[in-house]
Amino acid sequence: MESEYAKYEIEDGLLFCFYKPGFVIDLAVAKSVVADRHRFSKGKCYAVVIDCRNLKVITKEAREYLSTYDGVRGIKSSAFIVKGNIQKLLINFFVRVHKPALPLKVFTGMDEAVSWIRRGAMVMH
Repeated sequence: MESEYAKYEIEDGLLFCFYKPGFVIDLAVAKSVVADRHRFSKGKCYAVVIDCRNLKVITKEAREYLSTYDGVRGIKSSAFIVKGNIQKLLINFFVRVHKPALPLKVFTGMDEAVSWIRRGAMVMH
């Protein structure tokens, strides 16, 4: 499925979200992305790989919403893929402050993110 902001795929039991280039994720966009993910997943819970490398900015309000119950509903665990260490540092700081209620880790490469999320998904079954 493809929406205005992201492309969604399910492969081998994992949900992949690839953000499209150039968007600022504000609160309205974050709510739209979550609604799109809920529609695509049809109520099923998934381990999710989220590719953030194309994003420009995620506002504070959007980050806070994405860490709420509604923002994480339907997600077993999340692996975020970012461009580099500065993005990784910022997300890790946010995670330490907001303490999400699910396993979450940040990576700079797809292979390591998928490997981590698959190991976690195996443990959860």
